[in-house]
Amino acid sequence: MSPAEELRRHLADAHRALAEPQARLRLPRQHPFLPSPASRAPGAGVSGGHFHLRAELFLQRRGSTVFRFPSETLELGPGEILVVPPRVYHAETISADTNGEFRNVVLYADEGALSCHLAEAGPGGP
Repeated sequence: MSPAEELRRHLADAHRALAEPQARLRLPRQHPFLPSPASRAPGAGVSGGHFHLRAELFLQRRGSTVFRFPSETLELGPGEILVVPPRVYHAETISADTNGEFRNVVLYADEGALSCHLAEAGPGGP
C-alpha cells in the first residue's frame, strides 16, 4: 500500500471512529502560554518540549504516544484522538505495540495551508 493510500485509510477509519458514541477525543487542560526558556526547563513538565502557533490533531493508530504538558501527562492509545491547543508546550514519547509497530497521523492547519503526515517510529522518536 502506498503512503497516500495508507493515509486515506487512516483518515477514513478516524472519521468513522469519531461518529461512534464511545469515540475517545481527548484535550489537555488549558495551560497558560509560557514563552520564556524557563518554561521548558526541567521541572516545568515539558523538558525538551515545543509548541505550535496553531492547534495540532493527533490520530493514534498503532502503539501509543505519551504527551507531557506543563501540568499533566496524557497517554494516547490506538483509536484515540488528541487535540493539542495552540501555544501549549508539549513533548512526545512514543511506544510501539506488541508487534513492534507505531503509527499516528498528525494534522496541522496554519493560515492557508494544511499539513498532514504519517508518523512512524524512528531512531530519536516519531
